[in-house]
Amino acid sequence: MDPRIEPSPRRTAGFSLLELVVVIAVVGILSLGVSLSLSGGRSTGGYPRDATRFENQYSALRDSAIHSRTPVALSLKPAGWQVMRRTGDVWQGEGPRVRWSGAAVFQRDLSAPVSPIPVPEVIFLPDGRSSAFSIRFTDAGQVAQCSSDGWQGLECGL
Repeated sequence: MDPRIEPSPRRTAGFSLLELVVVIAVVGILSLGVSLSLSGGRSTGGYPRDATRFENQYSALRDSAIHSRTPVALSLKPAGWQVMRRTGDVWQGEGPRVRWSGAAVFQRDLSAPVSPIPVPEVIFLPDGRSSAFSIRFTDAGQVAQCSSDGWQGLECGL
């Protein structure tokens, strides 16, 4: 009998490493799709999307004021927020106003003096301080409150 035609006495059973890697990759892609569709695009961690975006913008503007050594500000309105830069004695909007995806309620520090000239709600100074404020975000049943005393930075929580 020709040895090339006879079946091998060893049987190979199971999966190859390549087949196993392909199956794991497919399961990973499917689970990612399911998790994204269930979250509906909301941020993770129980925060509304607006709170996460606001935290990121707050940090970026605070760093920008420190590094550029010029004040930068945020104008917060019920419709959304806008970055402000000072030119001379006037604050001017920079870029488009970013709309909130949910509801946002802003409260200024009432002990701060009221200026006769319109000023933005949150001003970032080159020394790292900012205006004291509190803002509450509500989106799809999620609520988060962010506040700053002007010295310690931003604190957000549910």
